[in-house]
Amino acid sequence: MRSRLRHTAAALTVVGALGCQEAPPPPPVPLTVLATASLEEFAVEAAEAFEATANVTIEVRSGGTHELAAELSSAGSADLFLAAGLDWMDRLEEQGLIVPESRWEAVGNRMVILGREEARYPPVRFVDVATLGFRSIVVADPSREPAGRYARRWLQDIGLRGETVWRQLEPRRETVDNVTEVVRAVASDPSTVGVVFATDIGHVPGGHVLFRSPDLGIRYSFALVDRADRPPEAREFLDFLQSPAGVDLLRMNGFLLEP
Repeated sequence: MRSRLRHTAAALTVVGALGCQEAPPPPPVPLTVLATASLEEFAVEAAEAFEATANVTIEVRSGGTHELAAELSSAGSADLFLAAGLDWMDRLEEQGLIVPESRWEAVGNRMVILGREEARYPPVRFVDVATLGFRSIVVADPSREPAGRYARRWLQDIGLRGETVWRQLEPRRETVDNVTEVVRAVASDPSTVGVVFATDIGHVPGGHVLFRSPDLGIRYSFALVDRADRPPEAREFLDFLQSPAGVDLLRMNGFLLEP
């Protein structure tokens, strides 16, 4: 899990007219945002934009959705949760850990099978992906990670002669903890391909998209954490994410928005 913390500096203004000082401004309000790995860059950019307009400092902590949900369940030490998929947010709502009416679920994505340009795989039909000469295909853990469940759904929807692509690839399929690890696997080995979000393509130098998924109904869920000492600025930041400025940042990062 990675963490990024930015600080805004408070300053004293000297008023010369009466030779007295103004009281120092109040310290910035700290906010903590848990963001699933595929949203990390967007969350950091949005945090920086909001910090420029509000007296806050925002810490963005990223990781797999299941890791962040477990952290929230055990400690609850965050103000806002940005999750991939809806199921983990549903569980947190059942536990009374998020504010149900604050949920925003208009952000979407697509999946791709990503390899390396240097591998020079020939063009084939999607049902024939198993004929390509990659050493392994890496996916996030479908038992825990939304990215893995979306990958499995896509590869199980297509088949040939009664055998799905998911099943055809089983001998070469490797499972890792989250989509960030899938990206690292592809970036580190030209003979590896991986199933990642379309927004992850730019994280692999020399990455080459072999296949793009249809609309799999991928949705993200943003919500406030339900805790008594959550500052009001958390709600303001969530509103900012849904504002035209926030939506522009989402689109610039490659995310899809429901009309």
